[in-house]
Amino acid sequence: MQASLLNNYMKKLTPKELEKLEERGKLRDSVEIWVDKHNHKLELLRTCTSLIAASASTLVLLKVFGIL
Repeated sequence: MQASLLNNYMKKLTPKELEKLEERGKLRDSVEIWVDKHNHKLELLRTCTSLIAASASTLVLLKVFGIL
């Protein structure tokens, strides 16, 4: 399923975008192009999951020491 999504994404790239990626040496595979396009969304997702993990570990720590 992911491969078809990536192939559809590749078809949507203009020749100018493909050329720009080739010049930068970034045209390696469709996964890398997809990640390059969605970089900021992935950074936000990573930040949110880190905050959730830190909050959960803090709650566990407080529960272990009997503060909660």
